[in-house]
Amino acid sequence: MNRQKRFLVATVGTFVFTLCGFVVMGVTRGFVGYHTARLLAAPFVTVGVACAVYAFALSVLVTAGVLDLDPAEE
Repeated sequence: MNRQKRFLVATVGTFVFTLCGFVVMGVTRGFVGYHTARLLAAPFVTVGVACAVYAFALSVLVTAGVLDLDPAEE
């Protein structure tokens, strides 16, 4: 998988996992307590934040010229 596809997966993953975290927290909050809902939603939000950090770091490195987003085929 090249960097361009990884960047796309990271940006989509950021949106999907963060949205899942909020949905899980909102739905489970009605059935269990607030603290348990936060505990169940935390892994989704954590993965979403990790994807966002990866996408941000990759975009900074590409903008700085350290990496090529789509390297030439060898």
